[in-house]
Amino acid sequence: MKALLLKAQSMGEALTCRSDLNRIEFSLDYPEEGFRIVSILPKRREFFFGKVEIKPQRTIISAKLPHPEQIYLHIVEGKVHLNREAKEYLLKPGDCFAFSGFRDYELYNPDLLKTAASLLITYPSFLPL
Repeated sequence: MKALLLKAQSMGEALTCRSDLNRIEFSLDYPEEGFRIVSILPKRREFFFGKVEIKPQRTIISAKLPHPEQIYLHIVEGKVHLNREAKEYLLKPGDCFAFSGFRDYELYNPDLLKTAASLLITYPSFLPL
């Protein structure tokens, strides 16, 4: 997170943008796996800022997710189990977790009916430009 904030600070006015969690610049849909990634800002090489939505009782393995240097999750709806390095973390709305994306990880939505959503920030961006 520190690297992301330092990079954003060095970009100055080039980073200025007003948005909200309902705005969608573009989305990456993975219907077979039960999730989608939504970008709130236009594509940038330096970082990705958006959210990941996970359907009920679906697991996303890291092979399908980005593997950038840093990943920041902030849960906004539902609950998410984060499995990383043989440890499981239960994240609820308002909880956040920052970690290196170089190792494998999984995200699981344990809810029977509701989609879980998490703010997703990565440094650098995992998207090709």
